Amino acid sequence: MEKSPEQTIACYQLQFGQLESMVAQMNQVSSYLIQQFDALYVQLGRG
Repeated sequence: MEKSPEQTIACYQLQFGQLESMVAQMNQVSSYLIQQFDALYVQLGRG
């Protein structure tokens, strides 16, 4: 059974929203890791 164009669009919108959320979480993790590595770099006397 085929989906209507509206159903297909709604499915893509849902998937895109989930993808945006995952990218935002990954960006937060990236920022956190950068801060941690920068702090470690300073603690090791190389900052």
